[in-house]
Amino acid sequence: MAVAKVIGVAWASVVEILGIAKASAKKVIGVETAAPTPSGWSDPILQIGATAQDGGTVPWTQALTGSVGVANLSQLDDLDVTLDGCYFGKGDIGSAWIKADIGFQQIVKRITLHGDSSYTTRNTKRVKIEASTDDSTWVTLNADFAMTQTGASACNLYDNETAYRYYRFTPLENWGDGSFVEFGKIWLQADADDWPYKLNSRSYGTYTANNTLNGEARNLGRWDNGDFWQSALVAGNWVKVDFGANNAKKAVKCQLQYATAASSSRMIKEFSIEGSNNNADWTLLCSNETANNNNLQTFDFAIATGYYRYYRINIASNHGDALLCQGKWTLLGVAAP
Repeated sequence: MAVAKVIGVAWASVVEILGIAKASAKKVIGVETAAPTPSGWSDPILQIGATAQDGGTVPWTQALTGSVGVANLSQLDDLDVTLDGCYFGKGDIGSAWIKADIGFQQIVKRITLHGDSSYTTRNTKRVKIEASTDDSTWVTLNADFAMTQTGASACNLYDNETAYRYYRFTPLENWGDGSFVEFGKIWLQADADDWPYKLNSRSYGTYTANNTLNGEARNLGRWDNGDFWQSALVAGNWVKVDFGANNAKKAVKCQLQYATAASSSRMIKEFSIEGSNNNADWTLLCSNETANNNNLQTFDFAIATGYYRYYRINIASNHGDALLCQGKWTLLGVAAP
């Protein structure tokens, strides 16, 4: 029987009461970490691969690569499981693979794999699932995961406490077709209480800026830094994202990166981030500055955290250019209370 249920409080409250990290709390109070889903945990939420979160370009499609012979990778990006999947020749079983680069390290708690509803004998029957932080050294998450011939198969990873950026899938057997092996859909899912979870995207959240020269403020929500928002460097520059009524988010860190179209000398240097629920009263969450380089830089919100509808980044300076140009501003945290 789950401890959280017995003592009548939510899992998040158990962690707060004990005053320890969630991973440690699980060990202390003896909650089972493997499948099935532990009571008191938020059900895993879809991290990537469902919608065009990047404004017309699905990030899952951008992130996917395959070995020689893999076709129709773009078919893996949708929630509609009736659509055809991606496939390759049966002769390539064991050597052909599909790899996802999700752009930042994420603790995955469940991987849900669907077969193709139209070609059921092509569907993958067994698959090897691996993960990596550097695209070089791979850790086996499941050496021989069994998939059903139709419908969804959930590989639960509740004992995983490691964040990985890359995930690789190598089919080992299909359901009997003599020519092809196929995946219908692959979804990576994260527990709602596990950080980081990407909160904003180019098409999710309404962006405004007090100054814009060219580009768009919403470009800062992209999964990559291939586009930009640019303005004159003036005192009091800010960009704001509004997640909408009854849709507050709890950001606990952010990521900033220069725009590939401009020099890093134009990127944000000194900045602060605030949260608000009424667009009038603002709470300071973070105050920091970036290094002058092209790297993706991550900053923790050490001052305060909470659930806010609005987030604003206030920009005090850049790295020396007359113009201010930014490629990426990602908020990471919890998607819902």
